[in-house]
Amino acid sequence: MKRKVLMAMILSADTEVIFLDEPTTGLDPVARREFWEVLQEVRKDRFVVLTTHYMEEAEQLADMIGVLDEGKLIALGTMDELRRRLLYNYSVQLLSLPELPLTLTEGEMVKGRHDLPVILTTEDEAFRIAQNLSREGIKFTINPVGLEDIFFYVHHGGDTAGR
Repeated sequence: MKRKVLMAMILSADTEVIFLDEPTTGLDPVARREFWEVLQEVRKDRFVVLTTHYMEEAEQLADMIGVLDEGKLIALGTMDELRRRLLYNYSVQLLSLPELPLTLTEGEMVKGRHDLPVILTTEDEAFRIAQNLSREGIKFTINPVGLEDIFFYVHHGGDTAGR
């Protein structure tokens, strides 16, 4: 509740620029989404600088995204610009380590959350990989490339042009 009151005070201030440092930390999912809605309105008239560890939050709210790693700017751009840097539009995230080596005909493999493999690839290759993983009983998810995929890609030495 204290966080909600603090946010109401900040957002009601008559300023042109608002700095928010991880404003939704500690909020429940409903309050977090409500805050996003309020922030969408506020940012129409003001310049908002937002820091967050929530990748989904940055994707939803930011016009321009700067990705920091150990205090260094490793990527900067709109979400569309950052996605284009990957060359691939799908992310296959393995939920466990496979016992057999994975072969890719198209794409790149990077370490993701908990050092599990993430395969960045095309839609056709993601479908082929999914069939193989299913046959082997390996659990996985397939999603369009998101900000977390971009972070792991540039963090592990992927294309950092445009910094």
